[in-house]
Amino acid sequence: MDTYDKIVEILKEFTEEAITPDSHIIHDLGLDSLDTVEFVIRLEEEFDIEINDSDASETQVVKDIVSLVSQINI
Repeated sequence: MDTYDKIVEILKEFTEEAITPDSHIIHDLGLDSLDTVEFVIRLEEEFDIEINDSDASETQVVKDIVSLVSQINI
């Protein structure tokens, strides 16, 4: 399973909306602030990475999250 697929699987824990690379996690998928924090924690656990707060707050579109995780996970 690639990074995108893993991220989609994690997002499915928080939303029933259709997820695409261009989905905005708040506006399109309906995550609230608590969901967003929990989502970031799940990403950090799944990929064994640390995402800083500014990156977490600025990265809201699925394809950008995939890019961020891929860059950190090198």
